[in-house]
Amino acid sequence: IMTFCLLASCLNSLAYADDKPTPVVPAPPEFEVFLATLDIAKGQVGTPINISNHLGYDNQPAFLLDSSGLYFVSDRTGSTDVYLYDIKSKKTKQVTKTVEGEFSPTPLANGNGFSVIRVATPNAQGADSTNPPVWRYNNDGTPGESLLDIVGIGYHAWFDDDHLALFVVGDQEKNTPHTLVLADRTTNETVLLSDAPGRQLGRTPDGKRVSFVDKSDPDHWVVAAIAPGEDQATVLVDTPQGAVDEQEQDRSEDYCWLPD
Repeated sequence: IMTFCLLASCLNSLAYADDKPTPVVPAPPEFEVFLATLDIAKGQVGTPINISNHLGYDNQPAFLLDSSGLYFVSDRTGSTDVYLYDIKSKKTKQVTKTVEGEFSPTPLANGNGFSVIRVATPNAQGADSTNPPVWRYNNDGTPGESLLDIVGIGYHAWFDDDHLALFVVGDQEKNTPHTLVLADRTTNETVLLSDAPGRQLGRTPDGKRVSFVDKSDPDHWVVAAIAPGEDQATVLVDTPQGAVDEQEQDRSEDYCWLPD
């Protein structure tokens, strides 16, 4: 039996105020983080429990390595900070308290803190195209250091100790697409893996490939995986199909790997 989170997420889109050409960043949508049990053998999900219970933006949960709790982000203090929910005590505490916004908290494999997407000056898409956003934070919530000298990153996932899969936000005005790259944090060199990725990134259980939602075919999204040096991704499974009139922003593109 394992526990998991139910969540919704979105990437901010371009918005304008009063028909003026100056772009503004939309306010984060209202989301909650739920926790439930999952019985894999029986294929049953327990009753979801709202663990964020906050009117505002609560999103992007990530379990601690020992499964004793999970990080998530919330905008309770005017900026988006990282919070920690302890499963046993059912208590939540604030971990970071900065003027920057922190997103996508991810525990580091060596236990030396966690990584985040740190947004200091958001653009119209919600990404930071001015400051390198991938940072390491200490376990007590104090900022450590910038891990990559690359800007415009929306999401990240660790491939190994020195490589990260990055969702790089495109430029709507320049009509450049979102891309998925594999970055070496020791050299800042990147390798293009996809020019039509979804936001959910991961690593296959064998540790050899980056997994992502491939949106190359707008009508047929798939979960795919690709290894460094491969020219083409391997299709793993189709994403769930919704209603015929389902809008693109409502389509399913979130997934996770089970322990087995």
